[in-house]
Amino acid sequence: MESGQSLLLSNLLRYFTHRDSISLFLGLTAVVAILFVVFGQSTQVLHSTSQSTALSAIAQVAIATLSGFAFLLVSRVLLYLVSRRGKFQFSGVAIWLAVELIGGVAILTLIVWALSGGGKVSLPPLVGDILLYVIAIEVVPYVVSFLYFLLCEERAEVANLRMQLTKLAVDDSNGAGIINFYDKGKRLAFATQNDNILYIEAADNYANIHYINEGKEDCFILHNSMKEIEKNYSSRGLLRCHRGYMVNAANVKMLRKENSMLMLELKLIAKSIPVSKTYEENVMKCFEDSDQ
Repeated sequence: MESGQSLLLSNLLRYFTHRDSISLFLGLTAVVAILFVVFGQSTQVLHSTSQSTALSAIAQVAIATLSGFAFLLVSRVLLYLVSRRGKFQFSGVAIWLAVELIGGVAILTLIVWALSGGGKVSLPPLVGDILLYVIAIEVVPYVVSFLYFLLCEERAEVANLRMQLTKLAVDDSNGAGIINFYDKGKRLAFATQNDNILYIEAADNYANIHYINEGKEDCFILHNSMKEIEKNYSSRGLLRCHRGYMVNAANVKMLRKENSMLMLELKLIAKSIPVSKTYEENVMKCFEDSDQ
């Protein structure tokens, strides 16, 4: 089974080699490049071209940018085709993008150098300017693409959770011992085996459902009131014992007195739940009835 980190990298790999993602990146890059040329940001970055006599700096950059975009387009199309041929490791994509950056900078540098009269421009500072120019253009498309990837991951996780909850709801209708919790909007929000529930704790307009998940205590925050939970789930063995607590009666191992207050000890975790005077009689009756 893939770890969370390797699964994320695997999904990221599939995302960056997917046709729609490549189209999004190329489209964003084209828009940013056009804005740079139109608003003159390119001439500020490529100050080395000020020595040009044949063409204006902005004309040089416009021609170079078009050539660089054509190179980027070819590179991403090839990346898509290669990735479709077989398994492509994440490291392979990273190397491809690094080579793409170096190749793009080299091509842009040679084009601008040639358009500006060759020997009239010193290559070392021009290479630095071109590198800054390429990074300035591509940083926004990369950031937006990555944020969109994270949004897609979040949507996929939510969809998967909904599918699991729906499956649990179906299982419950077949008598599989599943307990379903609904929020204030009557939407299914959480489901688990009835025996997994430990206790429920009030938290203003929310309720913290403490349950067993893979052998350890976990908590789910449900947007619903204790009053509604008590009304709907008392028949499932959830017992109101305090203004701020309900317990799963099946998971209570001991009932004891402590400083004149009744306490409930849970089976699966080291937790004592208080029983207030208001609910003491009902709690006692519940355990007396179960003994008969």
